[in-house]
Amino acid sequence: MGPGAPLELSVADDRAVLQVALSAYFASQQFASLGSAYVERSMIPSALLCVNAWRPLPHFIAWAAALAWGGCAALAVSFDVLAWRARRRLVAALSRAREAVHLHFAPAPAPSASSLLVHALVPLSGILWAHALRPDLLPPAVVSLGSRSWLVLVGLWLAVKETDRRRGSW
Repeated sequence: MGPGAPLELSVADDRAVLQVALSAYFASQQFASLGSAYVERSMIPSALLCVNAWRPLPHFIAWAAALAWGGCAALAVSFDVLAWRARRRLVAALSRAREAVHLHFAPAPAPSASSLLVHALVPLSGILWAHALRPDLLPPAVVSLGSRSWLVLVGLWLAVKETDRRRGSW
């Protein structure tokens, strides 16, 4: 090793730490966005599951809706876990990167009311999903309350989304 080797090694280490920090930051943002998108996309099969709770749909349609909702929910949870892991990697990399560079990330915006409402629909959709898979699993009162609550929250969610859309168009 020559006299310049420790400096070159230090630069390479700094570059690697910076690369890990930035890739973890962008990964956490992307995974969080994908998780939220799958939660929102699960609304379509959830609507079918809600209809199924009121009036039983043909078995194939109820089964397809339950499968689609379960897939969306599994993907949403998977992407949320990946986002959480990326944030942990980011925190670990930032502590090492502080020796070489000062990184400043904008604070994460507060979740919107629309996002909070759509995430609140997930457990209610889970009730409808369980009912579609096995109608005798939950008491009828739980299914009825779950489907009515789901309808109310969907109405609120749509109203908030419309309000946000109108504000954005000004």
